Amino acid sequence: MSKRLMLVIVTALLVTGVLASGCAAGPTPTTPTTPTTPTTPTTPTTPSQPAATVVTWEYQDNQVAGATYYKYADNLFKRIEEASGGRFKITHYGLGEVVPYAENAPAVQAGLLDATQSGGGEMLGLLGPKAGLMGTSGFSAGPTAVENFGWYFMGDGMKYANQLWEPYGYVMGYCAYGPEVWMSNKPLTTVGDLKGIKFRAYGPCTDVFAALGASVVTIAGGELYQAVEKGIVDAYEIGGPDWNRTMGFHEVSTHVGTPGIHSPIGGGTHVLVNHDSWAALPDDLKELWTEAWKATTLNDYLDSLWKDALALEAWRDVDGMILYTLGDDLQSQFASIARQQVLAHAAADPLYAEIFANQAAFVETFNTAYRTHPKYSVFYE
Repeated sequence: MSKRLMLVIVTALLVTGVLASGCAAGPTPTTPTTPTTPTTPTTPTTPSQPAATVVTWEYQDNQVAGATYYKYADNLFKRIEEASGGRFKITHYGLGEVVPYAENAPAVQAGLLDATQSGGGEMLGLLGPKAGLMGTSGFSAGPTAVENFGWYFMGDGMKYANQLWEPYGYVMGYCAYGPEVWMSNKPLTTVGDLKGIKFRAYGPCTDVFAALGASVVTIAGGELYQAVEKGIVDAYEIGGPDWNRTMGFHEVSTHVGTPGIHSPIGGGTHVLVNHDSWAALPDDLKELWTEAWKATTLNDYLDSLWKDALALEAWRDVDGMILYTLGDDLQSQFASIARQQVLAHAAADPLYAEIFANQAAFVETFNTAYRTHPKYSVFYE
């Protein structure tokens, strides 16, 4: 929903309330008595109007202040405050400013925060293997961001997300970005190329890399640049092109491998709101919050794709990096091992099995629409 449209909605709601008050029936008049000599009337005073209640929320991001994804939320909160006429203000904290990393959701549960975004390590720690199904990064050969958007907003994704997060709060939004990439100082196009490689990875994809013969190394993102520079790792995955280039990884690596079979979704997060904070929020602000997050999900995804495209071109044309494609056999084996792991989780956990079956059925139907898309285009020879 656009800012202008949201302003119209909020204004309409306020105006409707005023009109309803002005049109309410007055008290039934009594039979008039014989008038007495009128006294000099006093000048009536204008009744004071109650000030609109301002709601202020505390929100901690899962990104450090100033990061690309942090800026997306920061811009959103400014639009929400403007569309609400100043009635809804969100104080936006960067990762770690209120509570440490991986404690966002518990802080919402305890009422220390009104809302947050949970993803990555926190999501894996609290939801276990089901975090992959629910859209965190590193779910190898899993759904794309667009497929998950469809499942969340047109299918049952939001229902399952709320079922899993219920002890912590309401899931009121889902955000995700484009695929992540491999970076190294030589091409890794075959399964044989991965044998013995010290590969930094994180999340569900680590098991797949290990099964393919890589020596998996777990290093925090803030320490990765130095680890690559010192040769502690040979290759790594951590984010999409724009994020990686912003962090300067092209300064210590020469090759970029695509497509992101190991992580078709980058930065998948759930927007989590405290139960009591949500219950106390006026209905019009609930609608504003919900619709604004839906709108920003698409807007920010498109923005991130465009920035990824520009980063790939800059790597090739400005930084002189070599962009290469992972071999079909490597991609196929990656998907095959990932599927075996999914089926093993499903056999051990009935809820995992239920969610996966639901998601798989949706994705199959959803992708049927692509049959209508032409194979050939005027943009390519």
